[in-house]
Amino acid sequence: MPCYVMKCTECNAEEEFILSTPEERPTKCYICGAPLKQVFAGPPALRFNGPGFWATDSKKEKTDEN
Repeated sequence: MPCYVMKCTECNAEEEFILSTPEERPTKCYICGAPLKQVFAGPPALRFNGPGFWATDSKKEKTDEN
C-alpha cells in the first residue's frame, strides 16, 4: 500500500498516511484544520519478498563436469 506524506499549509505539521488505493487522502490538518498538501520526498520505497529477487536465489552452482 502506498505511503503518503502530507504537510499542513498553515502550521507545517507533517503526517504519514498508509492508504489503500480506493481510500481518499485526507484534506484537512489534524491540528488546525487548514488544507494539506502532499510532500514528494523522493521515489517510493520498494520491497521485494520471495524467491527469485536475489542473485543467489536461483543460481546453479557450476561444476567441473559442465
